[in-house]
Amino acid sequence: MRHARVRARSVFMNRHFVFATALAALALTPSLAAAQTHAQRVMCANRGGGVSAETREGACSMVISDPRAGNEAIANAYNDRGTIYRQRGDFVRAIADYDQAIRFDPRFAAPYANRGSAYAGQGAHQRAIEDYDMALGLNPRLGYVLNNRGNSYRALQDYNRAIEDYSAAILLDTSAANTYVNRGRAYVGLGDHVRAVADFDAAIRLNPNQANAYHYRGRSLRALGEIDRALADFEAAHRLEPDNPNYDGFGLS
Repeated sequence: MRHARVRARSVFMNRHFVFATALAALALTPSLAAAQTHAQRVMCANRGGGVSAETREGACSMVISDPRAGNEAIANAYNDRGTIYRQRGDFVRAIADYDQAIRFDPRFAAPYANRGSAYAGQGAHQRAIEDYDMALGLNPRLGYVLNNRGNSYRALQDYNRAIEDYSAAILLDTSAANTYVNRGRAYVGLGDHVRAVADFDAAIRLNPNQANAYHYRGRSLRALGEIDRALADFEAAHRLEPDNPNYDGFGLS
């Protein structure tokens, strides 16, 4: 009888321990879930780099489907996943994700800007400009958006408005070498090769390894009749990017 009581007490204690352990696990579940959700958000955003696009895409999808995620987190996840699609050249899926990001957070400037870039990738530059306008209306100090809108104006051969945007972008970030290249190309569109060369010069000072700056400067120098300097620039562009078929060393492409 005594042994039976001991066994019964042991069973009771074991059951109590299992129950207590289960309660502790349930108590930890929300914090563990929150930690997991945070980890997925960090992986989706990939602000520090180093996470593959496939892993990021999966993490973003998990955040989007997480019932605990708020509107801001979901908007960010849609925006980040849309950018993964855009970088792959899948503009249709990118635009769909940017649409959702805007739906969840209409005051979020980034998806407007990114959707504009996706439309530009499709060649729909007027629609791109409309989205860039929306992004800049929310945050007028986005230099990269001014640069991108300038690119769309330049693609539409509206060179003066392109130059205005590039100039505004340069005021916000004087170290952006590529913006000088873009403004130089807009000056070329106006036939102003002197100003174009000045912008290509500035780009090369900021980044001596920017091959396209040499290439386009070479083309403007050739238009100005400075053939020797033009050939030197074409050779420099080819030397920096020998596998780029646009830089053949003679500026023929």
